[in-house]
Amino acid sequence: MSPPSHSPRREVCVKLSGRLGNQMFQYATGLALARRIGATLTLDGAPLDSPAKSRVQIIRSFALTEPCYHSGTSVAERLSRFLARSCGVPRPPFRKHGLPIVHETGLAYDPTVFEHNEGCHLMGRWQSARYFESVDGEIRKTFDLGRHAGAGVQAHAESIRREVLPVAVHLRRGDYATNPRTLSRFGLCTRPYYDAARRHLESVAQPSHYFVFSDDPAAAQAELAGWTNTTFLSGHTAEEDLWLIGQCRQAIISNSTFAWWGGWLIPPSPGKIIVAPKQWFAAAMQQRKSPRDIYCPDWVQV
Repeated sequence: MSPPSHSPRREVCVKLSGRLGNQMFQYATGLALARRIGATLTLDGAPLDSPAKSRVQIIRSFALTEPCYHSGTSVAERLSRFLARSCGVPRPPFRKHGLPIVHETGLAYDPTVFEHNEGCHLMGRWQSARYFESVDGEIRKTFDLGRHAGAGVQAHAESIRREVLPVAVHLRRGDYATNPRTLSRFGLCTRPYYDAARRHLESVAQPSHYFVFSDDPAAAQAELAGWTNTTFLSGHTAEEDLWLIGQCRQAIISNSTFAWWGGWLIPPSPGKIIVAPKQWFAAAMQQRKSPRDIYCPDWVQV
């Protein structure tokens, strides 16, 4: 007697890693693939008692309801990842939670991801809006952070809305500035970039006020000292900052996935302009990895 046939599971599971901005890219790509093939979306992330950097922050931030489990990483997976990165050895066809693993092949957009018509387990960063353009509207609804806007945040939102053309400005510091390894990979956006971005906006539009957001407000004030028509906002959570950025009409973003999402979440309009740093990574890393697909087509690179 032949063994019974088993139909493939209609499930797309996406590995969540990194901080909020990274997790948003991963979730959005998983959702796009799940919707395309009519599959259930599930999440794979670190448990809530893990170190803060690896927790699944996105679930709390957006009140996601998709099932989430923690698959862990086997010794064999770690070894294959090391060999792939250091020696270019192809990864064997591992499975997680019964699903074949689909690894991101590089930083560039890879349309072959959407050739997987059966269930799979996505592992990667997926940092391009091209991955989820088919579910753009659904992602904007899911990533609506208005529920985090308490009275104090609403007051700042009203200040932003009163402006004719408010511009959000984001400075990323944190581990970019304090961790030598991270700094060597990403670098920092500094005063020359922000001054050039501001000059560009003022050459093509008439910004009325700049609202500055940063994970290190004191450093941001020092970096942009002397800027006129500028308010430095602080004391908010990451979710509140992201929502407030979305209340602006234009943005000058840093080389950060969090800032990327802030700019993307600004509602589309004829006057929307997003200025992003042409130098997304530190020089050595940018020579190896082109960030071209990180940028949306209508964004301005300075």
